[in-house]
Amino acid sequence: MVLEKEILPYWQWLFIGPADDIGALWWFLIVVVSLSFVTLFAGYLFTAIRFGPLTAGDMTYRVVSNGLREILALSPRRVTALARLAVQESIRRRVVVAFAVFVIILLFASWFLGTDNPEPAKLYLSFVLTATTYLVLLLSLFLSAFSLPNDFKNKTIYTIVTKPVRAGEIVLGRIIGFSIVGTVMLAAMGLCSYVFVVRSLNHTHEVDVFNLTDIESDDDTIGKKGRTTLNAFHRHELTIGEDDTTRTEAVQGHWHEITTDRSSGAAKYVVSGPQDMFRARVPIYGKLRFKDRTGQDKARGINVGNEWAYRSFIDGATQAAAIWTFNN
Repeated sequence: MVLEKEILPYWQWLFIGPADDIGALWWFLIVVVSLSFVTLFAGYLFTAIRFGPLTAGDMTYRVVSNGLREILALSPRRVTALARLAVQESIRRRVVVAFAVFVIILLFASWFLGTDNPEPAKLYLSFVLTATTYLVLLLSLFLSAFSLPNDFKNKTIYTIVTKPVRAGEIVLGRIIGFSIVGTVMLAAMGLCSYVFVVRSLNHTHEVDVFNLTDIESDDDTIGKKGRTTLNAFHRHELTIGEDDTTRTEAVQGHWHEITTDRSSGAAKYVVSGPQDMFRARVPIYGKLRFKDRTGQDKARGINVGNEWAYRSFIDGATQAAAIWTFNN
């Protein structure tokens, strides 16, 4: 996979950005302000067509001034109370059912997710992330879409509006309340997903001692080679050195450490659990230089018309070469 831009640390991406750009937070603010002006201008145009430019300007001014006044008059205490009410209503509407459905899915998922996949960790992680995403999205959609209609139907909204609360506080309180519910559900699903994936993929092997063969050099035995027993639909090749410690060959994205216990006299091999199965792949960058067809150093290779300038090519059957230089 080609990385068009280097992956930045989170805080640098958020506030600073790459060398020729600005942070993501500032881009977000620029987009919000720009869309706000575009929306106001579009509203002014439609209002001007219906009522004339002077009336449209007066109505636009009132909308902006009322909006700013609404924001400045927000009460954190009232918003917190309304958010707490939204959480209580979500619990009464059986929001826990979505979590129960997720748990049921995990209980039977291992029947259909085979560990014989070449990349079982990727398969299991993709499954739990997809299930979590869709369940949380559906939960948020139904909670937010049916919240106010149900309040009107049950007439609970009339009790709220008779209190000294503003319309913006009602909306903001519900947004915060539903966000809290979604965050708690997401955290609970993430914890269950972690336990499910780790327990499903955790396994070990035994060394197949009957098939171990000696490795000899100059008529001297310097170790043993063989393989592990079959488990989770795979085996590992291994080599045990003179120091009695080794690691198996990597299969399905993981390996096992093997230690030798001689406390009882006979050698007993102990195989650890899977290692590096959930390790993120970290990109390694290097510096690229070229040689042309005569073997002379060159900054770039041949441009064959590709849209990305850094993608250069070299001649075959010549002295042309592409040379990567890495640290260490």
